[in-house]
Amino acid sequence: MFPLPTTQRVFSSWKTFGDWARQNLFVTWVLSASGAQIVGIRANVSQDGTTHWYGGQPATLFTVRDPMAAFIGGTSGTVKIGATTYCMDRLGCSNANPNTRSYLSTTVIPILLSTVNACSADGLHCQQSETWETHFFPVSDIGADIEVTRGGGFRRQEHFCWKNGFIPWVCVRRSGSNQLALAGSWHSQSPLAPLDIPASRVRNNAISLTKRFWSFSPSVRTIEDDITGVCAAQELRVGAAFTPIVRARTGSGSRSGDHFSCPTTAL
Repeated sequence: MFPLPTTQRVFSSWKTFGDWARQNLFVTWVLSASGAQIVGIRANVSQDGTTHWYGGQPATLFTVRDPMAAFIGGTSGTVKIGATTYCMDRLGCSNANPNTRSYLSTTVIPILLSTVNACSADGLHCQQSETWETHFFPVSDIGADIEVTRGGGFRRQEHFCWKNGFIPWVCVRRSGSNQLALAGSWHSQSPLAPLDIPASRVRNNAISLTKRFWSFSPSVRTIEDDITGVCAAQELRVGAAFTPIVRARTGSGSRSGDHFSCPTTAL
């Protein structure tokens, strides 16, 4: 079960917050122009499968859409660093009810660049592929994912249960085998920082796979802030040799204000 804080996290300074984030979230610090102060954090995140939190009023089993923002913002959606309170939720933090948090959802509602639903020729195996590029002060969240929606060679059945009779838990049953593959490319043609960053992830026996670039920086622009396009190729592979049976490509964006389409060739 995801360790979501139910009270606001409070840090005396950016140094204290940065040290905590590096220890708990394995982030990289964003430094001031002089390099003397921590002014933000950023991370290259890979996620296999989904994670959940049980709580709220009434108590509900939530899917955690953005683990980074959720771990920092918790149910309130906010974090206090020094004298300033920051909102980690793109939909705002005026409502303290966790049921309103955009990074906690019973039905995932991301801001998508594109989403593709594709199936194998026999219709037995299907996947949903997505890319997104979300910028809201002071957070940037850019990524791509693949999720098995039918068949897929590997089955993972989740249901709510009680561990040891009293701990709320998600119980899992597994069977079969498969392989998910995701190859992405994050783009920008900012005059200050042209980018073309590749990212890839392969996972055996999985129902979903996510790759994201994430940053939280109120005063200094990060690489993530400059990303204006995401392209991804996703594959579901099954069989003895993990033969690709479902393929999809997602993504779009803008470069210096001009719309561009993702390449049709392999990334």
